[in-house]
Amino acid sequence: MDTKNKTKKAADQSVVQPPQKSNKTIFWILGGCLVLLLIGALIIAGLAYWGYKKVKREARKSQQCLEMMQNQAASGSGESQKYNIPDNQNIAEDPAPMDNNGVPDDILPPPASEKAIGYLKKVYAKSGKNYIDVDYVQWLSGDVAQKAMREDGMCPKTGECIVLNDYYIRNQNPLIRTFEVSPDVEILAHDFEADYSSGNWNESMTFSRFNQYFNTNANNGYWDSAPFHVEIGNNKILKVTEQYIP
Repeated sequence: MDTKNKTKKAADQSVVQPPQKSNKTIFWILGGCLVLLLIGALIIAGLAYWGYKKVKREARKSQQCLEMMQNQAASGSGESQKYNIPDNQNIAEDPAPMDNNGVPDDILPPPASEKAIGYLKKVYAKSGKNYIDVDYVQWLSGDVAQKAMREDGMCPKTGECIVLNDYYIRNQNPLIRTFEVSPDVEILAHDFEADYSSGNWNESMTFSRFNQYFNTNANNGYWDSAPFHVEIGNNKILKVTEQYIP
């Protein structure tokens, strides 16, 4: 009996028990792989989110640039340009010379050599050429305008001299200058077909169209108070721009 028990015991001891250590190793390996996969997923998600934010920022910048360009375009055609009122600028009655920067006088179109502001007294065609008669004036603002108004007796003897809309037009020289109009003249004037208060003040028109409008309305008194900026080169008018008067 003892021999059988000893034999059974020896047989039981000869059975190899699985090591507990290998199970823990597999567990840590699997756990490590899971952690690496989780980290990789987080990195990929972070990169994707960063890319999305970058694209969104670029889109926002593009939108802002577009809005800025639109605002600049709108401001460029807005009140200041529409009305074309010089900002605190005093324009003398004599023409202001302009530098041609060495450009030859015989090029086409010719360079502007002087610039002035005045009333258009006559617009007409003669012997196959176009002409405009101009009466130069002074456009004054600020203290210079106030001083000129006092000298011209346009202010009360006592009290403050008010320069309405910060401009004063002075015309001391009665000389009427006649200029031939360049065939390539640029004319920017009020759209007379539109309502006066809402029309386009910078509409480009041909000399023929402008001539027709001018002479059709020559006797309505409007042209006596509507000054125009003129640019002259080679003794020809190259550009005419109507000055808005509030």
